[in-house]
Amino acid sequence: MVVGTPLAYAALLLFHPIPHAGPVLHGLAHAHTGWLVVHVAQLAFIGAMGAVILLLVHGLHGRAPGAARGCALIFVLLYGAYEAWTGIATGALARTAATLPADDQHAAEVLVQAHWESPLLGNGSLGAVLGSAAWLGATVAAALALRGAGAPRRAVFALIGAGLLFAPTHVPPFGPAAMGLFALAAVWARPAGRTKDRLRPPAGPGAQHPSNERCDAAAG
Repeated sequence: MVVGTPLAYAALLLFHPIPHAGPVLHGLAHAHTGWLVVHVAQLAFIGAMGAVILLLVHGLHGRAPGAARGCALIFVLLYGAYEAWTGIATGALARTAATLPADDQHAAEVLVQAHWESPLLGNGSLGAVLGSAAWLGATVAAALALRGAGAPRRAVFALIGAGLLFAPTHVPPFGPAAMGLFALAAVWARPAGRTKDRLRPPAGPGAQHPSNERCDAAAG
């Protein structure tokens, strides 16, 4: 799941339509269906990516894993709300407005644009900024937690890169590239032959590493 989910999300974001310049009602006229399909599916992926971050730091303790968990929850709530408003609702409004008579098009354009530019959850809104910041915080904190547990530096850098690329925008090429980096980080953080126990530091000063315990048992 920690590898497959970001890869599937990357594949979805490759088909994310980019609105044309001008009022969003006309900017989405070329891609009503594609816009709605991507954003409805994306809502599920936002929740799934929050769960993936929790899995990455599962069993780890300390401030960094705790921060990763908290930021992941905030990301799912705020970024999900932002995407529901700006993605799904805007797409539905634009598609409905396109069927109105010509005399109603100006009023529809104004209303859809006002929805799109909502200061609370619209494009570039407070909700968007806070949700993006939560994503960046979750990925950076998870990277630090994994590094503290022995993950290689390339996994740390890839995870931080995923946070930096996705936070400003999820449209291609940035969104797919970010999810690709996330998948690489997940692979590198759990390389072949490395178990969760080996990634995890000992519980206390007197605790033995699992591999040491096996060696002691063999020696006895």
